[in-house]
Parts: sequence; C-alpha cells; structure tokens
Amino acid sequence: TTPPEPAAQTYWLAKASIVLGDTFAENGNMAQAKATFQSIKSGYTPYGPGDEVLDQVELRLRKL
Repeated sequence: TTPPEPAAQTYWLAKASIVLGDTFAENGNMAQAKATFQSIKSGYTPYGPGDEVLDQVELRLRKL
C-alpha cells in the first residue's frame, strides 16, 4: 500500500534504496549491498501496519 503524505517521500526513497542494494548484490558487491540494507534498517521509520519496507530489508539481509 502507498503511504499518506508526507510519509510517501520517505517510503519511496527507501524502496529506491532497496533496488539499489539489490543491484549491488546482483553485481557481486555484497559489502555495499549489506551496507545499503543496514542503512535502511537503522534509519527508516515505518508509516504504519501496511508498510513492508523493513520486512523486505530483513529478507534481503538474510539472503546475503
């Protein structure tokens, strides 16, 4: 689900950072991928119960 304003900007920035981390991982740069995901994990505040960003980050960190 899409968050309400003003949380939307932070939400989409986090989602874009997940894509960036995925790109690092796909290119074999696991250290940068891990750092990207950990940065999201430590700095992102979910907007509500429908926000899956941190779940997606945790999943990716486990896969590394």
